[in-house]
Amino acid sequence: MFLWNSTAVSSSQTTCLIILFGIIIWGIMLFSFGKLCKKHSWVLPIFAMGLGSPRWCQIVWVTSRLGLFLPWLSSSVISSLVTRSLWLWLGVLDNIQGLGMGVMLLQTLTRHHASFVLVCAQIVGSIFAILGHYLGPLPIKLFPNLTAVENLAQLSKFSCSWFFVAFVLEALICGLLFLSYRREQLWRP
Repeated sequence: MFLWNSTAVSSSQTTCLIILFGIIIWGIMLFSFGKLCKKHSWVLPIFAMGLGSPRWCQIVWVTSRLGLFLPWLSSSVISSLVTRSLWLWLGVLDNIQGLGMGVMLLQTLTRHHASFVLVCAQIVGSIFAILGHYLGPLPIKLFPNLTAVENLAQLSKFSCSWFFVAFVLEALICGLLFLSYRREQLWRP
């Protein structure tokens, strides 16, 4: 909905942005990492873990209403293009992170263990997606409306504890994966 529902930007402009980020920039990044990984196979996993949580940032950009309008830009058309470009860029980074995590699994686990981890991740992800769709319209607010906050002191009034729980868990996952990956790489002969 965020990408296509705009009164300031036409669908052809949105399609051009998708082609730019989804094909051209994605292809350049894959080509670059392909070249770098020939010399050092750990470049992509380390880069992926260093990204932090681009999917969480992408969701916050849309749900917190920060990405709806950027008033410091000169027009609503430029604002819409910039905010959608940032959203698509975060999507590209999320895909790179997923690719890096997959490479990390392939480098550190045997085939049997990698298959088990991927199947378990699919099962757990499916269960939580089903629960999320079933329990979707809960009365709690997960993301605060950051556009209604005039200063940081008001943030506690608008925020929910689940917002910060999700943020801490996302950051913790990257840190733990980095420690685990580094330990696995150091123990290799």
